[in-house]
Amino acid sequence: MDLNQERVLEAIQNGKITINEISAATGMSEDAVMGIIRSLQAMGHISVMGFGPYMRISERKPMFQSFREYAALTNSPILYSLGFEPTTHQIAGKWAYLWLIDFVNYPGLVVFHPQALRLVLDNLPKWKSPLHEKDDYELFLDGAFSGSKKAEFEQLAKQAVQIDAVLFRDATTKQWMLQE
Repeated sequence: MDLNQERVLEAIQNGKITINEISAATGMSEDAVMGIIRSLQAMGHISVMGFGPYMRISERKPMFQSFREYAALTNSPILYSLGFEPTTHQIAGKWAYLWLIDFVNYPGLVVFHPQALRLVLDNLPKWKSPLHEKDDYELFLDGAFSGSKKAEFEQLAKQAVQIDAVLFRDATTKQWMLQE
């Protein structure tokens, strides 16, 4: 983010919500402010509602205040299916291990709630498909991770359950990490 973008974002954070107010607060022309507004909106830093003189700008706040909240929502299929319908061996109508492989391979933010991990660790090792020699937990690990990543994920998952922490994949490093 360049200096002008920072100045405009600071004005928005200080309660300036119109182009005129932001222009006056930053000393920039309205056209310059509008260009910066468009770039900040494209980068996801702000949201814009309305048009022309009725345009209102606000800083974009994260939808979730914590990874735990995000995990509770995104893990709801795991929590429901493995918590209330474990005899189906499915999550959201798909074999549990296949659903979990897709979940872990999602390119965006992947977060596990400790209760969801507990259900995965408690249920999947007990389930064995007649079509495979391995249990569903091993099929999940084999399908989602390669090499040493399997053991690393398994250790972190068990640790997350023990200390009641959220397990997430860092967006930049792609490493799995815990957050209490």
